[in-house]
Amino acid sequence: ICAAQYFVDKKWYRGLVKKTLSDGQVLVQFVDYGNVDPCPEGTLRKKPSMTAIPVQATCFKLHTIAPAHTDGKWKREDLDNIHSSVSTKNCRVELEAIADGYGIKRLIMANGKDAIALWVANRWARYANEPLVEYLQKMDLKDKEETEQLEEDVNEDGSVEDRQSDEEEV
Repeated sequence: ICAAQYFVDKKWYRGLVKKTLSDGQVLVQFVDYGNVDPCPEGTLRKKPSMTAIPVQATCFKLHTIAPAHTDGKWKREDLDNIHSSVSTKNCRVELEAIADGYGIKRLIMANGKDAIALWVANRWARYANEPLVEYLQKMDLKDKEETEQLEEDVNEDGSVEDRQSDEEEV
């Protein structure tokens, strides 16, 4: 374990050197947070304080979701959206045992909503147990229904029908 300066806030945190990179940097895992980032060699110190304190980060798998794209790969924008939706926020995590550790079954945000359901609704991810072909067909159908609804809501003069006020009158 070493002390490594985190590039964002320039503060020192406990780290573990994972790999030496060719550009004078070292890949460091910040053991109390879990992130892995490159650090210039000059921003590492050998004997950090607080080595008696156990490592605080624990790794869990998001095994219930998968990329929502036809190529089966995560897009940077989706990962950024997922990260910003829960990073530095209080959440309740429900875990379940999986073959190689623990997986996140549910991730409940402070407002009581399930973050994983939010990610799927925003199309940043899909449920892993849903085949990609079925997911894409469902999304195409949803797009079509939304387009048809929008077309129904547009009046002849180009104005849009206010559906919410109609519902409130009921």
